Amino acid sequence: MNIIQKIKSKLLGLPKYPVTYNQDGLTTIHNTGFMRNADFIKAEAAGAATGSWSKIHWRVHTILWAANQCLQVEGDFLECGTNKGGFARAIVEYADLAKANKNFYLLDTFEGLADELLTDKEKAAGKKEHFENEYKDCYTQVVQAFKNFPFVKIVKGMVPATLAEVPSDKIAFMSIDMNSIVPEIAALNYFWDKLSKGGIIVLDDYAYATCDLQYEAHNLWAAEKGIKILSLPTGQGLIVK
Repeated sequence: MNIIQKIKSKLLGLPKYPVTYNQDGLTTIHNTGFMRNADFIKAEAAGAATGSWSKIHWRVHTILWAANQCLQVEGDFLECGTNKGGFARAIVEYADLAKANKNFYLLDTFEGLADELLTDKEKAAGKKEHFENEYKDCYTQVVQAFKNFPFVKIVKGMVPATLAEVPSDKIAFMSIDMNSIVPEIAALNYFWDKLSKGGIIVLDDYAYATCDLQYEAHNLWAAEKGIKILSLPTGQGLIVK
């Protein structure tokens, strides 16, 4: 019996486990108990109600975990790339930012990608066309979604021009999801020194199947800072300072 036959023999003898999760490019047989947690169910539903997604439970789980970890870290919360507000709305539902005395700044054009900020490679890859039907003017919708949360501060406009409108000297949590290299790297550079020790950055598009250009750019940025990004099977990247 050769080595291939031995491997096949071993695999055939293994018990068959059912698939527990098959969403958003991730299929696994691992435990998904978090999806039955009452707090998670409530938060995910609040985010989904904004129309931001259909089924991305594990990505939502990851960002909620990170946000909750940062409640005890000094500084405010920040999201660069909000669109309809799904992640932010889920975080607000899940983590008691008011009790923690934290502001949550949401930065976006709220009308899609800015063509003038796309690199030549992104334009050649059809980045703007890819999101053309997904990103529409949603500013009024986002304002309505967060009207009952005075600690949420909505900043409309293009990054990096709007970065200085965040007055916080310290940042505890940061989500980056702008689907574009120039504003994402600008935001990382601007806020890195403001990120508190123990603060977390979640890169939504880091290792996602269609985001090779961002993956390369984020890794180059991390190398310059002497840090490494944790690549997650959800496609997200995680940085803990």
